[in-house]
Amino acid sequence: MRKWILVAVVLAAVAALLWFKPWHKEGPPKDLTATVRRGDISDTVSATGTLEPSKLVQVGAQVTGQLKALHVVLGDRVAKGDLIAEIDSIQQRNDLRVARAALAEAEASLKSRQYQLDKAERTLKRQRTLYTGNAGSGADFDDAEIAVDVARADLALAKAQIERATVEVEKAEANLGYTRIVAPMDGRVLALAVKAGQTLSAAQTIPVIGVIAETDTMTVRAQVSEADVAKIKPGQKLWFNTLGDRRTRHESTVRAVEPAPTSILTAGQEGLSSASSQSTTSQAVYFNVLFDAPNQGGSLMPMMTAEVHITTAGVEKALIAPMSAFTGPGADGLYRARLRGPDGKRVERKVKLGLTNQVEGEILDGVKEGEVLLLSTGMEGPGGAPGADIDMGGDE
Repeated sequence: MRKWILVAVVLAAVAALLWFKPWHKEGPPKDLTATVRRGDISDTVSATGTLEPSKLVQVGAQVTGQLKALHVVLGDRVAKGDLIAEIDSIQQRNDLRVARAALAEAEASLKSRQYQLDKAERTLKRQRTLYTGNAGSGADFDDAEIAVDVARADLALAKAQIERATVEVEKAEANLGYTRIVAPMDGRVLALAVKAGQTLSAAQTIPVIGVIAETDTMTVRAQVSEADVAKIKPGQKLWFNTLGDRRTRHESTVRAVEPAPTSILTAGQEGLSSASSQSTTSQAVYFNVLFDAPNQGGSLMPMMTAEVHITTAGVEKALIAPMSAFTGPGADGLYRARLRGPDGKRVERKVKLGLTNQVEGEILDGVKEGEVLLLSTGMEGPGGAPGADIDMGGDE
């Protein structure tokens, strides 16, 4: 009985193997192909940047005192000359009164010194007449000359005192004007650092009242690596989006490329070579590329991060194909492309390429529009299916 059971189990196992064994082998996978087509090709440099207002100033207080009133709030738009804040001006008004009084005193002293000089000159004239007529003594004549010289010196001193007093009046008037803090330019209030009633001290540093910026035009500082910065030139077209709104595309052109990285500011006494060696060993070197973007709607805000794409070269209506269709270049500078001939066999041609990027290449010579190239193995077709053809058809 056991023998028949064992035989049945073996037969069942054989039947299962025969059932699941594939009887039809799949054919070889189809070659990945791409058709040479006409289209636009460009090479771009990607970078990350920071948005900044085109103009930004910190508004500070130049005199010491209590902040009497603050006439703006965050987000307000102001015009040049608009009153932003007022500082209690009683000290500055008193200083101006003292300065004006000192000026009046100096002016009165000048008049007195002028009268003394006139008197001394008249006395000298009389003594000279008496002395030349042998009616006066030489000592009196000498004293009269000395008196004139002293009067002239006193007059010069009085004039200098008036000039100094005038300067003190102008200084006091300026300090009184500084108690009224006005907008230095048209813009928007981005920050306020003080509150009404706060005491400000301008003895050592200028206390900041707030920040005003021109935000209708934003400036972007894009950091481009040293490997790509040589490709960037003023006037090149670019586009960017922000991290918060990747769907909106903003276009602009390169305005300037800064001639040195910002790390040059930290070189100090160690010298540029030392700073450069530290940068290369610790981190990559980046150069700032500057461009402006209109911001009438206010959607671009300070300190936002921008994803920047700069077009460094481009060709319209060129013959193009994927770079995976080429190998090389060889010692002759030419690439190799594989095609399938009429007999089904693969053939290889030398191809001259022009502009290339990471995806496509511009064909200058070697293949024609409409010819089908074999792509490198290991690629996947649409949907991830291996062996599918890739149709690089013409532009829509």
